[in-house]
Amino acid sequence: MKVRHVGRICAVLFVVIASFAWTQTAAAQSVITGKVTDASGNGIPGANVVIPQLVRGAEPDAARERARDLLGKLRLGERLDHRPSKLSGGEQQRVAVARALANKPPLVLADEPTGNLDEQTADRVLAEFLSLVRGEGSAALVATHNERLAAKMDRVVRLQEGRLQ
Repeated sequence: MKVRHVGRICAVLFVVIASFAWTQTAAAQSVITGKVTDASGNGIPGANVVIPQLVRGAEPDAARERARDLLGKLRLGERLDHRPSKLSGGEQQRVAVARALANKPPLVLADEPTGNLDEQTADRVLAEFLSLVRGEGSAALVATHNERLAAKMDRVVRLQEGRLQ
């Protein structure tokens, strides 16, 4: 699959991404996409970013190094082994961002990536997310109801009454 707008960020307002019609299996989806999902209850940051890489066949040392690099860029380098209960909501969401980018997907899907965060934390997490997506050469599709967040995207597509505009 080729992604035309590498490094571009697109927001789709008022859409919840629930399934992907172009694939039949979770394994195929993971090759094509990285998903930023609800961060609540996710595991220890380092393992959370390493495991998806191991599933895809990465060498353990390379997977750990990639996890350290991504989490370091997200200012979580000192929190690699912390339990989820010891992480703030913003830190948990940044772990979700690192996990989504772990396998260098061409497309990152983010469904309300800052929906559970206060405005100031949401702005920080979003800035880090956008910077990493662009730096990794990925594209992102962000589903949100937040007009302020959508305004920070390269392109905005709206779904109104079942039609994309």
